[in-house]
Amino acid sequence: MYRLIRPWLFRLDAERAHGLTLQTIRLAGNLPGLSGFVRGWFNGPDRTVEVFGLKFNNPVGLAAGYDKDGLGWGGLGC
Repeated sequence: MYRLIRPWLFRLDAERAHGLTLQTIRLAGNLPGLSGFVRGWFNGPDRTVEVFGLKFNNPVGLAAGYDKDGLGWGGLGC
């Protein structure tokens, strides 16, 4: 799915693309059942990583400040 969306996002300026993706993640977290659908489409690599004694399901992370207003916390936790 990323191959389909990427060209459209890269045509937008960075702030608009950021806002659009964050609102989409927020929507995914707020609509019951949608988080499972999103998880199926955008699943990170299945490779457990341990950092400072914390275990994560995969090595995918987000930049600090990506969701500085806490809008997409439900969708980011998919």
